[in-house]
Amino acid sequence: MKKLVIAIVLAIVGVLAFAAPSFAHDKKAYVDCTTWSVSLTNYDNTATATVIVDGKTVQSGVFNGSYVKSGTFVNTYTTATHRLQVNVVSKDGTQYNYAFDQTFSGCAVPIPPKPPVKHTVTTGDWVLGEVPCGASTRTDTRIDTYTDIDYVWSGTEYVEQPPVVTTGTETRTVDVAVAACPTHTEPPAPPVKHDTPTPPDANKGEVMAETGQREDVLLGGGILFVLLTGAGVGAIIYSRRRRSA
Repeated sequence: MKKLVIAIVLAIVGVLAFAAPSFAHDKKAYVDCTTWSVSLTNYDNTATATVIVDGKTVQSGVFNGSYVKSGTFVNTYTTATHRLQVNVVSKDGTQYNYAFDQTFSGCAVPIPPKPPVKHTVTTGDWVLGEVPCGASTRTDTRIDTYTDIDYVWSGTEYVEQPPVVTTGTETRTVDVAVAACPTHTEPPAPPVKHDTPTPPDANKGEVMAETGQREDVLLGGGILFVLLTGAGVGAIIYSRRRRSA
């Protein structure tokens, strides 16, 4: 009976001896889009651990049997994933080593909605149109100026773009009193144009009169010359005849 009790006690001690280490080595790791955490407790003082968060080493080497640490992530519009790597090497048995490597994706901050385009209108002055004969309405026009400012995503924020300016023509129809039409009348007949006789040139008359006088003088002189010549010839002939007789 005594031997049986001793055997049972030894068996219980053996079970506890094997179970205690597995219970004492506590190891946990966690990562998501906002936080990460590592908890390593009840390890011997010779155990080593390497902890890497998003490529940055935050723990390397012995950790004196206990390492508990956590942190948060600052997500941006381009951050898509977060990765946590833990590697523990225990000197009291490879069964107590621990390896954790997890990547959590889909962590980028959603891009906010694009702001609406800033649209402003600057109206011009109305230019009154003409009213045709017999019409009862008038069409006015004006030139309006439109300014649009859009936004473009830069990766971190929406950046305002240079304004785009365009113009457009606006019209309106206004009721007016019926415009009177002018009475149609025949245009007056043009005055009869009479040709006015050109008065004779006084100088020309004088020249003609003077020329006529000169012609009369010349004619008289010519006749006188002929008579004198004839008389001379006759005298010569008469003289010769007397001599001959």
